[in-house]
Amino acid sequence: MFKWLKGSQTSTSKTIIEKPAAKEVDEVAYCEAECKSLLEFMKNELNIQKACMRFGLVHMQMINLETKLKNYDCAKVLSDLMEEISSSTETLSDSAHILKENLENLDNSNRNNLKRLHALEFLKENLTVSFEHVVSNSNQLNQEVEAIDQISNEITAVANQTNLLALNAAIEAARVGDNGKGFAVVAGEVRKLSQQTKESIVNVNGVSNNIRGEALATKEAIKDLEMAVEKFIGGTAEVAETMNENANHLKTSVEQLTENNKGIDLLSESIDHLAVLSNDLTHSVQNQESNQSGTTNLFQILDQKVELIECDHIVSVLAARIIDHAIFLHKVIKEYNTITNVNNHHECNFGRWYDSNRERYKHIPEFVAMDAVHKDFHLQAKNFITTKTSTSSEQLRLASQNILEKFIQLIAVFQAENKPMAMKN
Repeated sequence: MFKWLKGSQTSTSKTIIEKPAAKEVDEVAYCEAECKSLLEFMKNELNIQKACMRFGLVHMQMINLETKLKNYDCAKVLSDLMEEISSSTETLSDSAHILKENLENLDNSNRNNLKRLHALEFLKENLTVSFEHVVSNSNQLNQEVEAIDQISNEITAVANQTNLLALNAAIEAARVGDNGKGFAVVAGEVRKLSQQTKESIVNVNGVSNNIRGEALATKEAIKDLEMAVEKFIGGTAEVAETMNENANHLKTSVEQLTENNKGIDLLSESIDHLAVLSNDLTHSVQNQESNQSGTTNLFQILDQKVELIECDHIVSVLAARIIDHAIFLHKVIKEYNTITNVNNHHECNFGRWYDSNRERYKHIPEFVAMDAVHKDFHLQAKNFITTKTSTSSEQLRLASQNILEKFIQLIAVFQAENKPMAMKN
């Protein structure tokens, strides 16, 4: 009369009752058995709902903790970023201030150098005028030397003529004899004087030649000096043009630096906004802690109302295992700051039940699939209490959700096999 659940042997709670042939049926017994089966199914459904509610409460705590850790991470990153930006901004501001002062000093120095170059240009004009005067004076001196040479030539001619006349006088005095001796003496003196005059003229010519040579050398030196000054002033003009361009670049740089300083000011304002945001995140973390505490209180209140209905059916047993898992996760959430280790997937309540029923349900794929996700959950729990980061808390939450999904799939298998006849029809 009875169809047994595959894998079960003695439990009457695991039977599905089929309606026998009309002649063999005791209608009262059949109705009584069907009612028991339906009641058991309803108990199982209620236990599953209670277990899922318990699981949901714990996951609310998990989400609150994850949000708190993420907010804490964001606040810390933001704080570090603010500190780094503030330090960089302060350094940048100091550097910009020093650079601006250096640029201004360089600009002032450049302007002073430009003034000196303009003064050199004016000096060049004065030197040019002076050079022209010197050259003009040299030319004038040369002309005067030529005039002296002409006079010297004329004096030489006169001296020669005088010497000739003195010679003629001496000859005439010699003819006269004793009466011409006095005149001969005079003629000799005149000839001597003429000779001295010629020697003086030679000396004068020598001096004139020296003056002419010096004047020519001076003229050449002035020409060379003028060319050197012209070259120097030309070079300074190029330097002046370059410095002018540099002055314009410096001016542009100072203007850009001024704009950069405005950017630094805006960056400082942004840091102030970041500080406000950091405070908001800090308050958010505090609010999350308050929410965590509120969720914990809610968990404790509802926990008293989430007692399972006593039933030894496999579906209710699985509902109890869901609650075991929720209790384990609740302990991890509550004590993650203090505990240093967690049980592996063989040591927890669900793990011990799973290992003891491995042979019995190994033919069910959904049961076999539970092992890998359960092991991963414990590994993620160990990782979370070690790292205590928002990332590891998220991985733990996702691993826990995977377990619930596998629980639901396995429960669906047993529910399908144990559905009351009334519900099948």
